[in-house]
Amino acid sequence: MLKVTHSKTSSNTLLVFVVLSFVLHLGFYSASKSLAASIKKEYKPMVVRIDRIEPPKPPPPPPKEEVKPKPKPKPKPKPNRKPKPNKVTKPPEEKPPEPVKEVFGVTKDTVSNSNSSVAVRVGNTLNKEMEKKATKVAEIKDLPPAPLQPVKSYKLTTQPGRSHWNTLPQYPEAARRDEIEGVVIFLVDIDERGTIKRIKLSKSLRKDLDWAAVNWLKKQRFTPGKIEGKPVPVKGIRVPIRFTLD
Repeated sequence: MLKVTHSKTSSNTLLVFVVLSFVLHLGFYSASKSLAASIKKEYKPMVVRIDRIEPPKPPPPPPKEEVKPKPKPKPKPKPNRKPKPNKVTKPPEEKPPEPVKEVFGVTKDTVSNSNSSVAVRVGNTLNKEMEKKATKVAEIKDLPPAPLQPVKSYKLTTQPGRSHWNTLPQYPEAARRDEIEGVVIFLVDIDERGTIKRIKLSKSLRKDLDWAAVNWLKKQRFTPGKIEGKPVPVKGIRVPIRFTLD
């Protein structure tokens, strides 16, 4: 059996401890109150200035390197093209005249001028065989005149002459320096108007002299040769050209 007893000494001690704690708290309270009053009297308002601090600016970007443009490729040379000829409108081609039909017989003029009572075939030529069937006179046309054939000079009744041959061939300097003299002979064909159509060298002297004579002869003109007063083309006219030093 447990027995609890209460001691008078312990109660006194507790009372002392409570009183002492109260005194200490009261003293601490008084000291803190006086200290707070003294601090309040000495307090001065303090102005605090707060400046806005801007963030530092970023450094400028490094300068860009200049990029050199690539050189343009040289244009390729264009091939030389021949210029296209201008289009020329061709005139409408004329149809060649239809050839005249050859009909055996004498010409109409011969029949009309004849007083003969003999019946003859009317046509435009006698240089062919007679047709089995006669052609109507109204359909017969005259043949064009045949081109004149050149004749030899000995057949002429009037020989061709030299028309206005007052100039002389130019003497080549090389031949003059070499003192070359002589005769160049040509055979010339002319038409019924006296125009030179063909030149043939018959006797040569020297090449430069031959050419000088030819170039001069091309510019000359003849009077036409004639047979019974009618001009005819002539072939094989002998033309000597003499080169003589002064």
